[in-house]
Amino acid sequence: PELSALVVANFTVTHAAYTAQLEPAEFAAFLARNPALAGDITVADFRDLGKLYEEHRLPLQWDHANTVARIGLSAEDQERMARLLELVYRADVEILDGIVGAARAALRASGLDYETLFAFTADHGEYLFHRERLFQWGHGLQLAPEELAVPWILKPAHGALAPGRYAGTTRSMDVFPTLAGLCGVPIPAGSTVRGEDLSAVLRGERAAPELDGLSHTKVLDQRLMDEFADLALVRRYFPSQSPELLWTGIRRGTRYLRLANSGDGSFAAAAYELATDPLALRPLAITPEERGALERYKERLVRNYRDERGVDEAEIEGDLKDLGYVR
Repeated sequence: PELSALVVANFTVTHAAYTAQLEPAEFAAFLARNPALAGDITVADFRDLGKLYEEHRLPLQWDHANTVARIGLSAEDQERMARLLELVYRADVEILDGIVGAARAALRASGLDYETLFAFTADHGEYLFHRERLFQWGHGLQLAPEELAVPWILKPAHGALAPGRYAGTTRSMDVFPTLAGLCGVPIPAGSTVRGEDLSAVLRGERAAPELDGLSHTKVLDQRLMDEFADLALVRRYFPSQSPELLWTGIRRGTRYLRLANSGDGSFAAAAYELATDPLALRPLAITPEERGALERYKERLVRNYRDERGVDEAEIEGDLKDLGYVR
């Protein structure tokens, strides 16, 4: 009774290669359980169009228009592939729900459920197909709201929190200090842990703070530069490994700000009202203060990135190989 444990489970079920996690029989069962969603999509589509997607996955994600022209994919098949992959993604989510549900059931069966703080979150979300977007089926390089909408579900120990939905902005870096706060574990003074401890807010002891949710695209590493070498669209927007190519975003309540590469070396800033435009497809005018905040964030990222390039990358790669993360 005097001991505590931190248990971390990590699943990759809904990541970009959607069909890789799913057997045809599982997809058939999903379609049978959800006929209204399925429409006219069949297991044959999963076998044929799903296979075609996986064979050309990176080109379809990062250079879609040129790729469908190259492989001769008709407009009808493009639309059908988009509907198929949305259903495949939903089926993957259902599998993940089942895994998480089994973990919760095991906790209840063990008698430890009441004593356990259970948290579910992720590293990013995922966007599917929207013709208005630069890139399709993925994450990482265009800061779409879906990839930034990271789930965070909490079931507190001892029934400490009333059920409900948190209305404010939270960031991934708030997860650790909040879990520590809910467990009564103090963060030592001078710690490098960043983020906001929201435990008192969740307990109703103080008002929710107004937080800016910052986001940015990645700098392409050499592996991605090699993979994207023949993909004209992504190389137009990310032609090199320069941190100057980073896009930045800021979430303020339901207002979303983004500074994006225009593909010609310039950057355009826009605002979006997510309450009425949840996919951020209709840009609005941005204020000088908002653009300044985006540009200052980008300048800080570029400066920090360049400061860190003094590390011995060969030594780091050797360490990663020893740990099994790199082959």
